[in-house]
Amino acid sequence: MTVRHQLLSGEPILFAPDRSVRPNAFGNAPEPACPFCPGQEHETPPELARIGDPWRVRVVPNKYPASAHHEVIIEAREHDAQFEELDATEIVRTYRERYASVDAKYVALFKNHGALAGATLRHLHSQLVALDFVPPRIERERRAFERGCPLCDAARINVIDENETFVRVAPEAATMAYQQWLIPKRHAAEMTSLARDADLAAMLQASAARMRRVSESYNWIFVNFPRVERGHWYVDLFPRFGAVAGFELGTGTFIQTIDPARTMEVMR
Repeated sequence: MTVRHQLLSGEPILFAPDRSVRPNAFGNAPEPACPFCPGQEHETPPELARIGDPWRVRVVPNKYPASAHHEVIIEAREHDAQFEELDATEIVRTYRERYASVDAKYVALFKNHGALAGATLRHLHSQLVALDFVPPRIERERRAFERGCPLCDAARINVIDENETFVRVAPEAATMAYQQWLIPKRHAAEMTSLARDADLAAMLQASAARMRRVSESYNWIFVNFPRVERGHWYVDLFPRFGAVAGFELGTGTFIQTIDPARTMEVMR
């Protein structure tokens, strides 16, 4: 794996050619025997962590890493399990503990669920990728906190639901259809500050259940701001209906057709 830089923008590109041989990498192959199922533990690299014996959550290095440190968090034993059906509190605890265990300039934690969201295996899982640079998105967004906290303001607008620790909102200027943000009520730069795993688990489960009403594929991304004193971390979530198209790729500008009021109606 190496980091290259786009010639004109200078933005970093992870070059990881070995990932081209991962199962169904280009969406044109039958699903193989699942290496994440019980009895197939020998098909993954040696595990880094687990919960339960027999295991309920298992963490392993990614067999086809995108960086020098790339983990897979296998979230269920059952091949067809859905996130909203599980004890998600211990999954969220695993997220937080694995995030805190990695020393890097940035740690990307995300879920690709379903083929349209980029998952090459159906078995429920998330991924953690350590980077030796701060991604362009984080660099762009951190500048907003120099002027105050737009997320503290956003937590009072287009509220879908909330609990003691989090607010789930429909962002006013969404980039993706039915996009939602989970915003912690406590202003903090990173998810290591999370005090109530159960509250985040409940919000993720509610969002997963609602997103699957409109699509079997969805993404969520934990957006952290390490070393940003005024940063406010959050989770970005959205169902997937198809590929990002030429206009968006060519301009970096997104076209949105779903009003926040509709997102609130469907995602409640």
